[in-house]
Amino acid sequence: MPPLKDKIPNPFHDVFISLSLYLAIVIGAPFSGGHFNPAVSIGVYFLKEAKMNNGKLATYIISQFIGAIIGVTLAKIFF
Repeated sequence: MPPLKDKIPNPFHDVFISLSLYLAIVIGAPFSGGHFNPAVSIGVYFLKEAKMNNGKLATYIISQFIGAIIGVTLAKIFF
């Protein structure tokens, strides 16, 4: 079902998006530190707040891009 039906906003659409993002952060935070955006990972790396070496940073960034590609592919398939 699309988010807008007869041009009336569906209030559950926002709730489901919020819950899915919360679930992704809760599940992925132990592995990635909660970074799901390559810009955040790079920013934290340059601020030296995260103790990660270059190899670990590259792994995070590549994984984030692969996850984004998988997400876009699934969205295209389902919608």
